[in-house]
Amino acid sequence: MSGLHTLLAARCALGIQAEWPAALVVDRQSIHVRCRTCSAGQFVTQLPTGGADHYVILPGGLHLEIEYKTAKDSVRRAGQREWREQCLRAGIPYRVVHVNTQEEVAAAVVDTVAWVKGVINGGRDTGGGHQNGEAQAAIQAQKGPRR
Repeated sequence: MSGLHTLLAARCALGIQAEWPAALVVDRQSIHVRCRTCSAGQFVTQLPTGGADHYVILPGGLHLEIEYKTAKDSVRRAGQREWREQCLRAGIPYRVVHVNTQEEVAAAVVDTVAWVKGVINGGRDTGGGHQNGEAQAAIQAQKGPRR
């Protein structure tokens, strides 16, 4: 994991938590390193293949997933594509935040917080990003037709 990736993930987590102090932003790598047994007592050896970098639980129980990409990195691994599709089919908003340079991180944080606000507000005004159309469609399909 690159320094830019770590910076992007940390700043986005801080941005989300600044807006929603009760939000739980769970870093996938932290789970892998720290989790030895799940609540059912089963031994955990590996996280789901392709899981997003951050699992976000907002007050009220809204679950979001965010994947961070830097430079030429993309959601190209089969496991990541499958996880994204599984999230969208289940109605879980999913976003890919992509930056090429450190200078783009601040704008990405603002954009990500705007996306979360859009999801909270019913999937409208989702704040840009190349996964938002898919996430909005999944949210809308879960809610039914707009009136």
